[in-house]
Amino acid sequence: MFNRRNQEVFDLNQNTPSAPKHEHSFARCIWHGLCAAGGIISFIRNLVANLLFLTIAVVLGLAWLLADTAEEKISSLAMGQDQDPAKIESAPVLWLNLDGMLDDMPMADDQISRLYSQLSGSINSVKRISLQKLLRVLDQASEDPEIKTVVADLTDLQVQSMQAVYRLTKACDDFKKKSAGKKDLIFFSEYYSQAAYLAASHAGEIVLDPMGEVDLHGISMNSLYFGKALERFKLTPYVFRAGTHKSAVEPLLRNDMSPEVKAEYSHLADSLWDQAQNLVKAGRPMLKGELLPDADDYLKLLRQEHGDFAYAALSRGLCDTLMTSDDLVARFAAMYPDAQDPSVPKTIDLDAYSELQKRKKAVNQPKAQIAVIYGIGEISSFTENRRSFSPDNILALLDNITEDKHNKGVLFYLDSGGGEVMASEEIRRAFMKLKQKGLKTAVYMADMTASGAYWIATAADKIYASPSALTGSIGVFAATVGADRLLNEYGVTQDGVSTSPFAQSALAKPLPKETSELISLQISNTYDRFLSLVEKSRGLKASDKENFAEGRVFTARDAKQIGLVDEIGSFQNALDGLEAQCGMKKDESVWKSYTVPVSSSLDWLPQFLLNNFQSY
Repeated sequence: MFNRRNQEVFDLNQNTPSAPKHEHSFARCIWHGLCAAGGIISFIRNLVANLLFLTIAVVLGLAWLLADTAEEKISSLAMGQDQDPAKIESAPVLWLNLDGMLDDMPMADDQISRLYSQLSGSINSVKRISLQKLLRVLDQASEDPEIKTVVADLTDLQVQSMQAVYRLTKACDDFKKKSAGKKDLIFFSEYYSQAAYLAASHAGEIVLDPMGEVDLHGISMNSLYFGKALERFKLTPYVFRAGTHKSAVEPLLRNDMSPEVKAEYSHLADSLWDQAQNLVKAGRPMLKGELLPDADDYLKLLRQEHGDFAYAALSRGLCDTLMTSDDLVARFAAMYPDAQDPSVPKTIDLDAYSELQKRKKAVNQPKAQIAVIYGIGEISSFTENRRSFSPDNILALLDNITEDKHNKGVLFYLDSGGGEVMASEEIRRAFMKLKQKGLKTAVYMADMTASGAYWIATAADKIYASPSALTGSIGVFAATVGADRLLNEYGVTQDGVSTSPFAQSALAKPLPKETSELISLQISNTYDRFLSLVEKSRGLKASDKENFAEGRVFTARDAKQIGLVDEIGSFQNALDGLEAQCGMKKDESVWKSYTVPVSSSLDWLPQFLLNNFQSY
């Protein structure tokens, strides 16, 4: 009966004229399809929500369980180490794995900068090793009774400045003197680059891998010259310069180095190499013969040793021991075995030891202080990052320095070949204003302080130079290349109207003579201003410009004889000199490096994340 009743109902609907059978079936199919889709969507939504809820619950649970561990790890990262700072223990062997680039410019000391540096070093292939931290650690270890031996692995060390070499060798000498020969200072490398070997030359013992090499090759100064290439491709060089020795423009005008520049560069290279040889001989009096014999004698020596570079270095006195890194580890494991693993020595690394010393020694605010700022690289009005040598960065540092009343003097550490004129002038003016606020000023020339960098140096009360510094290049130039002949040859021409020749853009036609003369007048005027700055600050006469200007580059010794430099010495000599300028007794003050924090050059999002990293 039930089926019959339903059949009757169905028959009744079927007989209704307004609802044909096929139309009603189609609507029901759509309705059932929508219901099925809605059910699937609801199921997926509920599933995703439940999974998300479970994930959050698991994360919160793990976060609660691991909160202490995470906080310790983040704090360790911020301080540049991989262990809990509170649990660091001293060890008899300070093992320095110097696998990165030795950096003259210190890192800002705020937590964000330290964390950012650590994260960047983990991501990038080459990390930066603070020269200042390394020197401080060596000094502390020399008087630390718990440290018996210092071992530095230089296999992956990159040294990019002679200033770093001089400061590191001086630190080695001080270490040996303070420890009175009771502590070992050992430098090891599988392969010594020339710069790394110079830096290691004053170690107590130099160890080389038996398959390694000391790569000594001397100094070369050369350029590529494009004179013929530009003519071949019908490109026209437009060069405007003030100074007969401005060698930077020669590659566009010539096919070889001019006799004047070649003589100048030859003198510079010979002088720098003599200094390098003297430095090594001072640290290794047992060295046999010249640091690098002439090519024929050197090849003869290598042939006698059957091409064994390591044994040749040992026989000449360049190193003391041939030993693998594993042998070196075993050597100290026998003397100072680790309690948990006797096959390795008990060691402490650079970052951990630095943090340990910070905990042991509280730093009191001094009554008087010397501020040190750094100008490294090309001078530019564009501020790419915290390391940029730009007015924005330098002016911000100078503002911070003047706000601290403990600062009595400012030492400007310069290592730059120059750059933009207007940017150099902005920095010079700001540096000059320090005198109005009662601060004494000085400049320390590292490897290079030339052109725009010397422009800035004229603002200082006194100029100190490293023995290896190159300076001068007092001249001005501008250069560009015109492609009008090349374009014309391929049928591209240029025509039009302008209210003045200065409004024309010379693409497919020569540079207008009026524009050429205008640029020449600008260059000449800037050069006159440069000469005037030198005349006022150094007491030199602009009429004698051929002796100190004209774009010529000088060694520190020559610059001092001319009058461009006051004293030649180390970075510490410059600090001591500025201390005397400020009327303080030797070692009465301390010095503090001012560098731009990382946060100032980050966009808001990474800055926000780093600020709240520990909270996360």
